[in-house]
Parts: sequence; C-alpha cells; structure tokens
Amino acid sequence: MPFETSAAAGGYLVNIGVIGIAGTLFGLPLDALILGGLTGAVVQGLRPASTRRAGFFSIMLSMLLAGALTPLLMGWMAKHIGLSDGGEELLRPLLPVAIGCCWPWLMPLLRDYALSWVKKKTGG
Repeated sequence: MPFETSAAAGGYLVNIGVIGIAGTLFGLPLDALILGGLTGAVVQGLRPASTRRAGFFSIMLSMLLAGALTPLLMGWMAKHIGLSDGGEELLRPLLPVAIGCCWPWLMPLLRDYALSWVKKKTGG
C-alpha cells in the first residue's frame, strides 16, 4: 500500500511503501527489539542526563528485555486475559513498548524490595 504525494512547485512524486519487519536476531523477534530500543531511547531522553555509556547500555537493555520477554508474555497474557487468536496480535506491538518504557522505573523498585528482604532475613 504505497503512500503518494506530489509537490505543487516541482510536480514530482514521492512513493513511500509500507514496510513490515519480520525475522529474528539470535532467536529474538526483530520487531520487539526495535520497538523496545526506540521506547528505551525515548525514556532515556526524558530522564536526567547521565553518561553516554549508561545511556547506551540502558537502551541496549531495553532492546534485550523487550525481545526476550515479549514472546513469553504474549502467550501468557493472551491465555490469562482470554484474548482470541486475533487479540494476540494486538499485544505484539504493545508489550515491547511497555517493557521498554517500564523497566527503568521497575528495576530500582525491585532492587530496593530485594535488599530489604535480604536485610530482614539476615537480621541486619
């Protein structure tokens, strides 16, 4: 389904095709990797400034988490929410975006919870 537009002054046409991304990279779906990385980059841009290395690794971790967790969560959520076969396709773009934007917020909370749990168990 091409998108065509013409310039009034020049009279030339621009033809942009709709491109779908399919495939895997090391067993991780490419669409989930790309969406997770883009969302991680947006979240990294909204947070306070940090080093370039930390920003790069944050975006890479967003990509890896989105790529690794999306196939697992997609089947699990479709089963437990009760979505039909077509509803599972709705989760395909939403889960990588949710994982890519939520892990920087969720990881410090999980770390603090784990540290308090360990401190309570050890009595310190």
